[in-house]
Amino acid sequence: MKTAARRRSTALALACALILAGGCHRHAASPDDCAAVFDRLVDLELTESGYRDPVLRDRWRQNLAHRFAPELARCHGLRVRDDLAPCLAAARTSENVAHGCLE
Repeated sequence: MKTAARRRSTALALACALILAGGCHRHAASPDDCAAVFDRLVDLELTESGYRDPVLRDRWRQNLAHRFAPELARCHGLRVRDDLAPCLAAARTSENVAHGCLE
């Protein structure tokens, strides 16, 4: 399980770095935009890792939200794509988010 947790943490850190780095953008990221990216990444990572139990998923989400709070705070106000919400909804993997929605 440590490997899965490490992979999740690495993917989330990468995604947060991509949020901070920027790319093809159109408007300033709101707290809701940043939360949407984070929530989608957590959902995808937990699904990919086999976590199906809603209670366990909620615990992981809370733990990761606490762990990545500084990255999420730095995300607010950065420029993001206008089509961020539909892109996040269509993403089926964390790689889709990182390479399709944030670049």
